[in-house]
Parts: sequence; structure tokens; C-alpha cells
Amino acid sequence: MLKVSSLQGRDFKVQVESKDTSISMKSALEITCSVSGGNLIGSRFSVAWLLDGAVMATWDTSGVSSFGTQYRTQEAKGQISVRRRDHETWTLRLNQVNEQDGGSYLCDVTEEMSKMRRQSTSVDISIKIPETAIRSVRLHSDVSELYEGDSLTLFCQVSGLSASIDLTWLTKRPSGQWVEVATLKRDDSVVKGDGGPYCCRLTAWMQQPDDEWRNETYNSSTIQINVRPLGKCL
Repeated sequence: MLKVSSLQGRDFKVQVESKDTSISMKSALEITCSVSGGNLIGSRFSVAWLLDGAVMATWDTSGVSSFGTQYRTQEAKGQISVRRRDHETWTLRLNQVNEQDGGSYLCDVTEEMSKMRRQSTSVDISIKIPETAIRSVRLHSDVSELYEGDSLTLFCQVSGLSASIDLTWLTKRPSGQWVEVATLKRDDSVVKGDGGPYCCRLTAWMQQPDDEWRNETYNSSTIQINVRPLGKCL
């Protein structure tokens, strides 16, 4: 349990609290704001939750909650909510967090009558990305220029993991069409026509935040391979 607070103001101070600061995607996250201080009897507070400086949600003195534009779809689906636990404590709940929900959270509280405003210090939340996430696909070769008759080796490097992946090496023909390298009738040596752009394509079944599985495609950036005729210097 991590708990941080602001410097005490004249009448009250604000605390932000989260049970967990490192959670897995699709897990629930609760950010609790609370006020404390001297005599708070009769005080009415409006509360705002901020993520990296942007307002996520608010609770006004009449008990009405509202959400930032980017969270309204989640609100409509019941995936984000705000509730008051008691007169001095409010909780923001995200039922299923995604990668973009990580960051620095803080609470901003205003007392209705005095207009006194206090902020908590921030609590940092990190979202653990599942190991099935594909982060990048990169194609590289030991050489970019070679002679006809030489052998060409292309390496496709995948960052991240997936339970099931397919890799395809592609080259762009003079017609502008991308074709699979495996479909070219070649032995282990290259000819001049093998020069051109190459890329690597990965397809993988990936689990989405809504629990559905989709076949997704990832392309590497292209590299240029030049093939020189025999008898000409590189």
C-alpha cells in the first residue's frame, strides 16, 4: 500500500492512495482521494483526478461525477466510475486498465465555501504489458551490396513474444508488387534482379483488451539490397 500526501494547508490536506502501483493489463485500478485536517464539519468538497496533468474524472459538491472526453466511452460501458466512500474519501475505479492508464496520478480538491484548493503529491502507476505483446519487428542483413552469385542472409528480429507467429520475407519487384521471397525460383545465389527493397512481415494471434483474439500483422521497415554484376567493383 503506497500513500503520499501534500504539505498541510491552512485548513486541510489532500492524500492520494493506491493499493497497487504495478498492475497487469485488464486488472482493476482504484485511486482514492481523501482530505483531513482540522474541523471539516460542514465542509463540501469537489474532487478531480488527474493523470499526467490531464483531468480524468471529477466529483462535484452535489455528488455528480463527470469524465474527460477520452474516458466517456469507458463510462458508457461501465468500465470507469467514481464513488464517495464517506464525507472525506472518494474513489476512482477503472475496471480494466490498458497501457495508456499508466502514469502519475494526483488529486485536486476544492472546498466550496472558502474556495481553498489543495493538491496531493502524485502516485506513479505502471502497467505490466503481457508477454504476448509484439513490440517491434526489424529486418537487417550483414551486407547491403553484393555480387551476383553471392549468398544473401536476411534476419528478422522480433521484440516481444506471442504463442503463435508466422514470418514472411518479402521483396518488391520492378512492377511495384511485393512478393514472398520463398516463391522466387532461386538456389542459394542471387542475381541482379534480386536487388531492391526487402521487408519482413509477422502475423500473430493477439488477445485484445476485450478478450477477443485477432490475427494482427506487423511489418518491419524496408532495407535496400544492391546486387552488382560480376566484373564490376562494389
